[in-house]
Amino acid sequence: MEVISVRLPDEWVQALDQLVEKRVFLSRSEAVRYAIALLITRVQRVAKKAEDPWLRAFLLIRGPEWLLEEGSR
Repeated sequence: MEVISVRLPDEWVQALDQLVEKRVFLSRSEAVRYAIALLITRVQRVAKKAEDPWLRAFLLIRGPEWLLEEGSR
């Protein structure tokens, strides 16, 4: 595995630490890997559905924020 560095807002780090303290994840690294895996899976799923060039353009223009919306699963 490769090591990367990221900057996160303080409230995200606090929330991450709470998940580790509550033993939802064993470590910050595990939680971040899980979150990135979910993101990649979601983007790949939408990309497969977005064969229509107009839909692809819409998704590109809209930006990544839509991935955080509840209904985007």
